[in-house]
Order: sequence, then C-alpha cells, then structure tokens
Amino acid sequence: MSKSETDGDEVKGKATVSHVAVSCKIAQVIYRKAISEILDNLRFRQRFLEILESIDVEKLMVLEGEIYDGIRERFVTDEDSWAWLARRQFVKAESKGMDIIECRKDATKVYDEALQSVNSARMYELYAEFLIGNLECDDQHLEADDLASENGQTSTLDQSAKTLLKLYIRAKASGVKSETLAQGQAGLLSRLGNIDLAREAVEVSCNESDSTCRSARISTLLLSLETKRGPVRRNSTVLSSSLLSFERHR
Repeated sequence: MSKSETDGDEVKGKATVSHVAVSCKIAQVIYRKAISEILDNLRFRQRFLEILESIDVEKLMVLEGEIYDGIRERFVTDEDSWAWLARRQFVKAESKGMDIIECRKDATKVYDEALQSVNSARMYELYAEFLIGNLECDDQHLEADDLASENGQTSTLDQSAKTLLKLYIRAKASGVKSETLAQGQAGLLSRLGNIDLAREAVEVSCNESDSTCRSARISTLLLSLETKRGPVRRNSTVLSSSLLSFERHR
C-alpha cells in the first residue's frame, strides 16, 4: 500500500470518529431538550435508552448512564420503573455473553436498590415475579442441577429457591402485607414438599390481614393444601433439607 493510500485511510478513520462524536453530541442535545419539555414521560426515556443500546458505540455509554441515573432519580417511587431497569440490566449483561448467574446478580442489585426506596407490596411482588422466573428457568435444567448436587455443588435451583424464600420472609419482616406474596410463599413451600409449613404460612398471613383471609384465592389455596396428598417432587428432598430449616428458624 502506498503512502498516499495510507494517508487516505487515516483521514477516513478520523472523519468516521469525528462523525460518531458529533452524532453522540446531537443525541445528547436531543435527549436533554426533550426531557426538559416532557420531564415526567418515563416511556420516552426508556425508548430512547433502548435505541441507544441497540447501537454499539462506546461513546454513547456516557449518555446511557445519564439516562439510567435520570430514571432512578426522577421515578424513584415508581415500582414498574425499577422493574424495567432491572430487566435492562439483565439484558445488557446477557448481551455481553455473561454467565446467567452474573446476569441475575446485576438485576437483583437493582431490585435490592429499589426496595430501599420503595418498600411496597407491589415492589416485592415484582421482585418475586423475577425470582420465580429464574426458578422456572432452573427447573428446566433439573437434570444438570441434580448432577451438580451429586458432585457436592450447590445447585442453581436450590439457590433460586432460597433467594425467593428469603424475599418472602423479608417482606413479612418489613410489615408488607400482600395476598400475592402469601400465595407465592405457600406455593414455594408446597413445591418444596412441605405442606404443613405452606399451610402455616397462609394462616399467619390471614391472621395479619383480614383482606387476605377473606380472599377467594387464599381460601382455595388453603383447601388445596388441606387435601393435597400427591407424591413429593423428586428434587424436593435436596431442596427441603436446607430451605425448610431456614424457614423454621427465621
């Protein structure tokens, strides 16, 4: 390659870098101008961020961080906003090829941050919904988890169940009352093979909240637990040994 060709490539490279920098600056100006006029439009911020993240340009990361921080500050008491931020963290981690456990850690950090700002039943329910999704995903890989347990390793399924159970207990300790959480905790304990603890958890929730006690869903759940006599899931022994002990001594 001749010197003139090399010089030409360098000029093109610099022009490209300059164009990217200008484009990033324009994006920043557009965003700041827009939110100054529609300050409380959460969906605009979310959509703008989704578009930026679809463009693999390192210089845009500063603006992405600005948008994330803005959503955290402006919508600090919005439960759905926190749930969206957690999902975005998971997607970002996953897109980088990170291990599934690390992706979940990034999302759970956001949920934990959210609970410090919004100690509401809705926030706990959204967090639990995310953890239940993890549990269902792990359940699809039950064979691998069983093999890990046989090798003396802590299974992913066990960890997911333990994290979810801790969240239910944390909600109760925080004074949060929720029919959905009560039903979820009982469902998890039943899934682990301990019907008695599941029924006890529902009864405690009923004693704490009249509305929960009068719920048709809770009444149906109690009846189901009372009459349930099905075989214990084949993985419940592994899970129950540590988790149920944790539940009894909370």
